[in-house]
Amino acid sequence: MALPAADFYLSSCFGEKSLGTTSPGDESKFIPFPVKLYNLLLIDSEKIGLGSDVCYWNEAGDEFTICDTNKFSTLLLPMYFRTNKLSSFQRQMRSYGFKRLNRFSRGVYVYSNSDFHRDHPERLPFIQRAQSRPSVQRMTKKQDLILGATNARSDEEICTPLSIPNFSLSDWDSEKETLKR
Repeated sequence: MALPAADFYLSSCFGEKSLGTTSPGDESKFIPFPVKLYNLLLIDSEKIGLGSDVCYWNEAGDEFTICDTNKFSTLLLPMYFRTNKLSSFQRQMRSYGFKRLNRFSRGVYVYSNSDFHRDHPERLPFIQRAQSRPSVQRMTKKQDLILGATNARSDEEICTPLSIPNFSLSDWDSEKETLKR
């Protein structure tokens, strides 16, 4: 069976295994999220007979719509992703730079990414997951807020314990007497 032009490009760009799903327990074959999504929209929604009742590309091919979230999450998501939770899928979409466009009613989602186009699968490799900041930087920012630190302070200054004077009761008594005078 000859591969369509888009499938041939994807298999040559990402490897032969990139067009299908990995079988359970076969996590050694990494398939990028954008390729899975592209195949889900282009191939399988039509192949399993769901058509445009669940998800579809717009006429221009630069946006796609999920119109039945229940069927999408129960039938299509598990075929390509390790989850059937729509919220996890949406978080993944955001991490790859997809924008949700609010054009339709509640429960209907339209997504777009400048490099995700039905007619241009060669742009899929340009869709990269956003890098998260290391947790050390987040901790430093929290410490800055708590301690009121400025950018001029070093990490050593931020992390040093506060010195608290050690007073005994006799010191307080003598201080009290001094103040009474």
